Amino acid sequence: MRIYRMAMASRYLKSRSNVETAGIMYEVNQDYARTMNKIIMDKTLDKSPEELEGMIPANLTLPEKPRPKATPRYG
Repeated sequence: MRIYRMAMASRYLKSRSNVETAGIMYEVNQDYARTMNKIIMDKTLDKSPEELEGMIPANLTLPEKPRPKATPRYG
């Protein structure tokens, strides 16, 4: 709601009365949920195998984390 209020407070949108925001709000909420899930999963997988014993089934094998891409010299 804070993002919505800030967006609607712009000079352009104050003069508009019927602005359709459902689609963009759905997209923002999906991106937020996806990001939070990734953060939680990464923090969980950083734990030691002993700490994960009750959380993740024993027969589950996870791929290794990809190496971070090299930072380009320019750009």
